[in-house]
Amino acid sequence: MKKLLTLFAALAICGAANAQLAPNSIAPNFDAVDINGNPVNLYEIVESGKAVILDVSATWCGPCWNYHNTHTLETLYEQYGPNGTNELMVLFVEGDPSTDMDCLMGNTTACPTTQGNWINGTPYPIIDNAEIAEAYKIAYFPTIYLICQNHLVSEVGQLGVAAMKAKVDACPEATPGTALTALTLDSDYTYGKICGTQSMTPNLMIVNSGTDTLKSVVIELRVNNQLVQTLNYTDPIPSLFPRLIEFNEIQATGATIVKATVKTMNGIEPTTQIFKQKSYSKAKNTATKSLTLEFKTDGYGQETYWEVLDDQGTVYGFGGNELVGPNGANTGTPAVGPGSYGNNAVFTETIEVPADGCYFLHMVDSYGDGMCFQATGYYKLFETATPTNILANGGCNFADENTIFGADGIVGVNDIVEAGTMRVFPNPATDVVRVDFSMKSAAEVQMVISNSLGQTVRDLGTTNYSAGANNQTINVSDLSAGIYMISLRTAEGTVTRTFSVN
Repeated sequence: MKKLLTLFAALAICGAANAQLAPNSIAPNFDAVDINGNPVNLYEIVESGKAVILDVSATWCGPCWNYHNTHTLETLYEQYGPNGTNELMVLFVEGDPSTDMDCLMGNTTACPTTQGNWINGTPYPIIDNAEIAEAYKIAYFPTIYLICQNHLVSEVGQLGVAAMKAKVDACPEATPGTALTALTLDSDYTYGKICGTQSMTPNLMIVNSGTDTLKSVVIELRVNNQLVQTLNYTDPIPSLFPRLIEFNEIQATGATIVKATVKTMNGIEPTTQIFKQKSYSKAKNTATKSLTLEFKTDGYGQETYWEVLDDQGTVYGFGGNELVGPNGANTGTPAVGPGSYGNNAVFTETIEVPADGCYFLHMVDSYGDGMCFQATGYYKLFETATPTNILANGGCNFADENTIFGADGIVGVNDIVEAGTMRVFPNPATDVVRVDFSMKSAAEVQMVISNSLGQTVRDLGTTNYSAGANNQTINVSDLSAGIYMISLRTAEGTVTRTFSVN
């Protein structure tokens, strides 16, 4: 069934490689030349009072051709474009860098993949420029964006004439006088939970929604109701222009509410409070080294991959299909590769975190629908000794999900092995790897290499290492290509690093 859905999805959209722009992002401006040699500047169009419908397609894309042949955008352009009521513009962008004019003209001899003649009968500008598609982070073709007169962009999809015109009509108009709209408060910290103390730089997206130019905007930033900054923004903001205003870096610990409030605009206090706020919760903590990851796969267990890593990127445990790996989100259903889990089954994995700090459970689903197809799957990470202390959980509708959690009060292997000193190189390896680490005191250390299934493939035995710097060179030429873990085990616990063999 899922294969049929995959095929259906392929008929509905054509793949690309990015993530779409978030709704109400500032539209990237572009200077381009259409296929007839006419210059096109996006901001000049929207600042003349017109909304822009941007169709980003590829000449080989069947769904793009189908929508093109509904003549929806042609009708909109003829009725409401420059030769009609002059309230909108339609632009067609060919977003694949491998295409050319032969493809646009439907020359199947020179371009066998083209769907037809895209130029014939198209009255609006056609731009062959893949850099625009890249700037707009096109994830699939066709992508239909609406850019309103306030320079903000949102994806609207393959709508009909009436529905598309309604979207255009909903674009905000300027309010007479002085006005401002606060859209979003965000930061460069991308997790909703806070482990320990986290640095972040908040930013506020505002739009001048009035007819008067904003010459000054005073904004207060508060953290847990404590004033941390008063910012006087004096860069003029013309009517219907957005600004992303960045504040100073702040430190957030535990549950935190960040709030930005507009105090004055052009020296005048707003009659109604204008503010945005963002809340962060405190991350769960573990006081034990041993953690258990329990999960139930859906009908496509080979789509799952996971890893537990610290905030420096060091991986302490991983599993799942190596063909997916940590970067395999939204890549479709893969073949069953090394480490793949079975379908509709419950699995448990044990992970050890070596010391106090901040860690992440990173869950990846290659299809992008989580673990809930043909069955209701789930995952949860908890303390092995206290299963009720759940550090992370989820299951459905995810592609690339990171949950941060903390470790506090752990006494572990890093009392013996100096924290952060263990490294494995070269990585990836071909013939040999060298393991460097530093011991706080002399101790017996067992060195073990495991595969992605957690199975021991090489037990290097136990050695009494002295205090200070130590190293070990290991021949890995007989190991198959793949991802491995090398672990140092002492009476106090285990510290692990990953490496790959080409």
